[in-house]
Amino acid sequence: MCPLQLTLLGSPVISIDGVPFNSRVDKAVALVALLALQGPTLHRDTLIAHLWTGSETNKSRTAFRTIIWRLKSTPLSPWLEIERESVTLNTDSSIWIDTKEFREKLEKTREHSHSPDIACPACFPMLNRAIELYRGDFMAGYSPRNAAGFDEWRSEYGSILHNDYLETLERLGKGYFQHAQYSQALQVIRRWLVIDQFNEEAHSLMMRSYASSNQRANAIAHYRSYQRLVEKQLYIDPAEELTALYNHLLSGNSLPVTKFEPLKQPVMILMDVSNTPELWTRHGKAVEPILSRFNGIIKDGLRRCGGRIIKQSPENFLIYFDQGQPLMCAITIFHQVAETSWGLPDPLSIRMVVTTIPRNQTSYPENSPELQSCQQLLQSASSNQILITEQAIGSLEFPSTSQARTLGSYIIPGQLNPMLVYELVHPQLPAVNQTGLRNLVRSPSNLPIQFTRFVGRENELKSIAYLLSQPETRLLTLLGPGGIGKTRLAIEAINRLLATYSHEIYYVPLAIHRSPSSIHLLIAEALNLVFNNLEDQVVQLIDQIKHRRMLLLLDNFEHILPAAPFLVTLLEGAPGLRIILTSRERVNLHLETIFEVQGLPFPEQSDAPDFDQYPAIELFVQNARRVSPRFTPHAHDKRAILRICREVEGFPLGIELASAWVRTFTCQEIADEIQKDLDFLHTSSPDVPERHRSLRAAFDHSWRLLSEESRRTIGKLAVFRNGFSLPAAEIVANATPNMLASYVDKSILIRQSTGRFLIPETLRVYVLERVKSEPEEFENLLDAYSDYFSQYTINMMAKFASQQGGEAIKEIMLEAENIRSALNRTMDRCRWDIIAKTIDPLMSYFEIQGRFREGLDIARSIMVRMNELVGIQQPRIYHNLLGWDGWFSFQLGFTQEGLEKMHARLDFAKRQGDILTSTYLLMRLADAHNRLGEFNTALEEIEQCLETAKHVWTPDVPFLIGVRGYAYSIYGLTLIRLHRNEDARQALNQSNADLVASGGRYGLIRLLDVKARLAKVEGKYEESKILRLQALEIATEFNDRRSMAAIMNNLGESFEHLGDLQTALSYTYRTQQLSDEIGDRQLLAVSNNNLGYLTLRLNHPASEAIPYYEKSLAMFRLLGDTYGIFFTLRDIARAWLLAECVNPARAYLTEALRLGSNLNNPLLVLHLLTVAARLEVHRGHSDRAIQLCTMVLRHPQSEVPAQQEAMFLLAELQERTPTEDSGTPGENPPTLPTFTALLTDIDS
Repeated sequence: MCPLQLTLLGSPVISIDGVPFNSRVDKAVALVALLALQGPTLHRDTLIAHLWTGSETNKSRTAFRTIIWRLKSTPLSPWLEIERESVTLNTDSSIWIDTKEFREKLEKTREHSHSPDIACPACFPMLNRAIELYRGDFMAGYSPRNAAGFDEWRSEYGSILHNDYLETLERLGKGYFQHAQYSQALQVIRRWLVIDQFNEEAHSLMMRSYASSNQRANAIAHYRSYQRLVEKQLYIDPAEELTALYNHLLSGNSLPVTKFEPLKQPVMILMDVSNTPELWTRHGKAVEPILSRFNGIIKDGLRRCGGRIIKQSPENFLIYFDQGQPLMCAITIFHQVAETSWGLPDPLSIRMVVTTIPRNQTSYPENSPELQSCQQLLQSASSNQILITEQAIGSLEFPSTSQARTLGSYIIPGQLNPMLVYELVHPQLPAVNQTGLRNLVRSPSNLPIQFTRFVGRENELKSIAYLLSQPETRLLTLLGPGGIGKTRLAIEAINRLLATYSHEIYYVPLAIHRSPSSIHLLIAEALNLVFNNLEDQVVQLIDQIKHRRMLLLLDNFEHILPAAPFLVTLLEGAPGLRIILTSRERVNLHLETIFEVQGLPFPEQSDAPDFDQYPAIELFVQNARRVSPRFTPHAHDKRAILRICREVEGFPLGIELASAWVRTFTCQEIADEIQKDLDFLHTSSPDVPERHRSLRAAFDHSWRLLSEESRRTIGKLAVFRNGFSLPAAEIVANATPNMLASYVDKSILIRQSTGRFLIPETLRVYVLERVKSEPEEFENLLDAYSDYFSQYTINMMAKFASQQGGEAIKEIMLEAENIRSALNRTMDRCRWDIIAKTIDPLMSYFEIQGRFREGLDIARSIMVRMNELVGIQQPRIYHNLLGWDGWFSFQLGFTQEGLEKMHARLDFAKRQGDILTSTYLLMRLADAHNRLGEFNTALEEIEQCLETAKHVWTPDVPFLIGVRGYAYSIYGLTLIRLHRNEDARQALNQSNADLVASGGRYGLIRLLDVKARLAKVEGKYEESKILRLQALEIATEFNDRRSMAAIMNNLGESFEHLGDLQTALSYTYRTQQLSDEIGDRQLLAVSNNNLGYLTLRLNHPASEAIPYYEKSLAMFRLLGDTYGIFFTLRDIARAWLLAECVNPARAYLTEALRLGSNLNNPLLVLHLLTVAARLEVHRGHSDRAIQLCTMVLRHPQSEVPAQQEAMFLLAELQERTPTEDSGTPGENPPTLPTFTALLTDIDS
């Protein structure tokens, strides 16, 4: 008998006696592969299920019999034993299968005495043979028709083989390297990187192999090639270890030994597959190979990053690290899971909790409170989420581009104390839509995250905790000079209180604010409070917190000291409130408790046995190792470090500034320089605190080391607020890139990830004091600064109208604080010509960003400042600001006030003959009335806008063409709302032509969204979805948060129509979150309504939907949005009926009918008929319910959701095809009942 060969790795080939068998029998290769690897004997039904998935039983069995009959007459016949119910591949005959040999070679290497993860020289021939056999992925390119079951099996089996192949390449590459066979190692690693190009362990091994074989240049070139690859495709830098190896080789050093670094404290990761029950229910045993592949991914990640599994079940893992990179391991596993094709419609959803354990343990006991807390956290995590516990955050090393985002403090059932929980954020991790943890109650806090370990101050922390436990301590001031560590101490004290404190806790930063009158707005923003109107906001603030137990941390209060009396008002009005201040000055209030913050303690002698444990010493060493990781102090260094800590009297900032020089100077040299400055700068002036004199010495030390030119330049750089860009530094301060780089090296500047530069705030204040000693020069500097940013704002908004609009917005975001500061300077100098040019660009920026509160605050502050300086002598500027005041007020939900101010602005523009401004105002008013559901008013305004603008539009001015295009988008939207779809289409075509001609992209956001609405109205739901995704992409590019929120809300609608309810829910949750952030109460009301609707669509209890609807109704009532009230009343009524509660349903429906009768739109009654029909069913009036449903189905203007609900209800009532006697829309449309008639019916 001729030998049979099955080559299944790569494109499948069946050979008999070395000759390929070209069978014309359909699916013969698939059948033989199944028998070879799943058999040798398989039941007929198993084969049919794989090869004819989803086909009718009779047809599939006929096809199966045909194939078997035809195979009997082929050369394969001797290897097949065919029975009535089964088929067997005769393995007693000579059969060779490449996959079996591949697996056998690997298994033989695992019989050796060494770990199966490594390779010895005896393994090399077998591993090489396995690699040689792997011509390509399993049965690559082969996919028989209508055989989804086979494709799924092929994909799963292929993934297992692929993972084995990767493991083989890794073992062989490392084995060759460890046994100094570098040329062979390089060959293997090249194959490894072909299929796993981002594997940094492979790249490291490649560089080490090059370096070890005297090819250092190739090693360096390889790193640079990989660096370009990850920057271009992943937007990240190579790992720190790889970069360190590159720098090591670049410096000419010998190759370092590879080993995992021990961790400060052992780390434990709890992990599970959160959707395992659903996978087992839907897919049965098909889940087993998936979990096996998942297990392989975990083991691969642990091999790369240094951990080990200490306990596991098929879908749960407990992983231990005492060395390596636990967070990188977690990120790697998530990335591999996301990139793997699992062959199932349901994605694999995993989640993790990262915590630390005592060094002498490898896990917590099974029933320990610590492990139970982590397990409860794991159960509360969302899919694809990595949580980090509070105890672990200070001990972990975070990979580049990753960060920890605080989720707040949560109360863990069964535990006495709340737990502060963080979430790991990284570009390779999937986005998590939830903003908190499920099933756990949050303990409110918005404290900023601290990424370095807190050092010392245990006594201070205990004293602060004691003071806060005393009833008389209502206002606690942490007093001390800049750089003493007040803020860090306050945050640490509060973080420790989170475990036992029952109050809500909020952090309010004040360092960048200078207006005492706005402190109530800053507190309201931190507490996420919304005012009902713009009057008596302090009273409103007190009313909203007076019954709450709350702790506020007001940081850097010295910036707004005149606001101190407000604190008394706040504390008297809110008896459950306590306040902690950090300040350089006392607020001098009778109820103030002072806690003076001093420097960190240090030892008396450098040979003290516990020298390293003193907080000042510990901080110096910790910070020194951040700039010089191998820094290890010797005896002479300890004496110098003690001198440094003594000379700066333990000030944390002084210690950090001094320790930052260890790359350049020895500790002795640093101490000598500080000593010189202290002798020179020491003063006994009573208005300078004793400790502050020593901190100035640390600053002066850094200042004195600079050249005169550097001091001048840094003095100019100190005028920038919240950082600066290179172009700004070059123009305002004449700073070159080389200068800035040198200041970064000296820790004067911080280079941010955005490419910008920042002077630490305390140091900036110190430098400004130096600059102010030359008043004339300082005034000139401020003028240059304000002139630059005024012109910058104008230039950026001009760029905004071009194709680079998104880039312009991002740049303005970074410079917002500088622009505001420059504006204040411009006002102080009464430069009204510049102010007139910058108002519209600046306000437009706040509009696009959705920062309506901030824009409103600035507009009003300018008007107040104008009144103080010159009265109303600049009417154009004043009324321009009034228009922006109105628009922002409207956006924030102050509807009537906003409309009145916009109309006042419009009247002024008309009186001045300002046609362009009139056009803008009419367009905005039309947009506003569209949102309010007042479509006829909106139509009048937008048509007046288009008519008015004919006098200013010029075809050769792109900006004006773009304005007209935007106006036509609003015109199209209005026409759609009035059911004039063909007219709307023409308007949108004109809008498209204008916007394309203008060359800008921003206007396309509105156009695409309106086009999507038209597609939705016409039932083209897929087209509508695509258009909205395109709109969202552009809105995201511009960071237009209001548009992003609105479009995501509409996308929720699109996905709901397409039946993808989970995606719809995700987008709607994101809408709710974003509209809450920007303060858009109307959109917040809409998103809450939609969440109620989707809750019902997902078959959740009506009791879960009703709270969403009630929130929505309350907001619509507050806004005075009658249409929003009308539709939400309808929705609540429907929800109560689904909950079998007739009385509240009747009450809400009655209110909706009464409101509808006042809206002068008879067609609105259509929206209530299905709800009225459900009510009639509950009342036993089935005939009337059928009549109302039939009206909905037959009326041409019924919307699809209403028709679907009517059909469903009819099906329940008639037990037949719902539309059998219902007619079709438009065919003899029925006469609708009036609101009054329907009201009479339900009241009867």
